[in-house]
Amino acid sequence: MTWYVNYYRCPACGHEWDSEWGTMCDEECPECDERAISPCDSEEISEDGERHD
Repeated sequence: MTWYVNYYRCPACGHEWDSEWGTMCDEECPECDERAISPCDSEEISEDGERHD
């Protein structure tokens, strides 16, 4: 299974974070609870968590 590190930036408060998922899914901002934030970038990683260059 392919995993991704998804990078997010909240349009409401500017908070930035990343999370690992099996898909490129929307998230909720952990700072202000703004919803449906799409990744601004994603990076494919292997199942063991190693990032691809």
